[in-house]
Amino acid sequence: MKPIAWMFQHSETGNVAFVDSPEQAEKFGKENPRWIVIPLCAAPLAQPEPGPVAWHEPGAYGNVTTHKDWALANGWEPLYKERI
Repeated sequence: MKPIAWMFQHSETGNVAFVDSPEQAEKFGKENPRWIVIPLCAAPLAQPEPGPVAWHEPGAYGNVTTHKDWALANGWEPLYKERI
C-alpha cells in the first residue's frame, strides 16, 4: 500500500508532526534527522454483507412484510436491496 501521509516523531521528546505529500516527507526527514518517519497507509474498510430489507411469502403473489421475526417464524424468504 502507498502511504497517504507521514508522521514524524522526535526520537527524544516524542513530539509528532504530520505531512501529506512524499515531497514534504523527504524534505522534513532531511532537515530533521532526529525525527523518526512513520508512513501512514489507509486500508479499504470491509463492507458488511447486506441484510434483507423485507421478506415475501413463497408461492403467494405480492405478500411482503418487514417484520423479521414473524417472517422467519413463518418461513418467508428474504428480499435484498440491489447493490449499485
